[in-house]
Order: sequence, then C-alpha cells, then structure tokens
Amino acid sequence: MKKHLPRLIAASTALVLALSLTACGGRSSDSTAASNGPVKIARSSWIGFFPLDLAQKKGFFKKHGVDAQTTSIESKADSKSAMAAGRIQGIATTVDTNLMSSTQGVDISIPLVLDTSTGADGLVATKDI
Repeated sequence: MKKHLPRLIAASTALVLALSLTACGGRSSDSTAASNGPVKIARSSWIGFFPLDLAQKKGFFKKHGVDAQTTSIESKADSKSAMAAGRIQGIATTVDTNLMSSTQGVDISIPLVLDTSTGADGLVATKDI
C-alpha cells in the first residue's frame, strides 16, 4: 500500500481538480482566468483539505499538466466573494456550506467528496512528508 500511496494521491487530486473546474466553469470569466494562469483553489485550514496542499507541494498537479495553487481563505463568505469576482476558480468546502449557498440561489454543485468523517479527523504520515 505504501508504494501506491503517491499514485493514489496524485490520481485523487487530479480528479478533484478536474471535477471542481467542471463544477465552477459555468461563467466565461472563470474559464478565461483558468486558461491565463494558475487555477486557484481556496480552502480553509481544516485537515480534510490538506491533500490539496500536499498535491501542490509534491508536484502532483504539475505532473498531470495542471498549474494549480491552493490559497487559504478561512471565511466562507470571503471565499464565495472571491469566486464571484473570479479571483479563484474553485472552493474546497463542506457539504453544509454548499447546501446553504444553494438555498441562497448560488449555482453550486458538489463534484466530489474529499473526506467523510464520523467525528474526529487526523493525519498520519512518515517524517519525510
């Protein structure tokens, strides 16, 4: 399992990115921004979103031909504003946030669930990660 972990992470993050862009690509300004520079994905500091940072730091996005950058935006309102303004092209957020946004008329879809939890979250890794 250990030797397959980098491939699994790379494939998962590439899929997350591809599906996230599909979900957020409805406006022409989003697709224009994505094609003219790095794809910027906002996320909070919640541990469930750490695989996005790991993929960036380990070069998994670049290996799959994607120039992706993660950025920290802790406020849900600020991340939605940044998306609306075209400063980011994707948001890693929680299902409840998407449900609230949808009831407010925001056209949102959930292309992939990054993490499921029945309580506590954690990360176990070797010292070289």
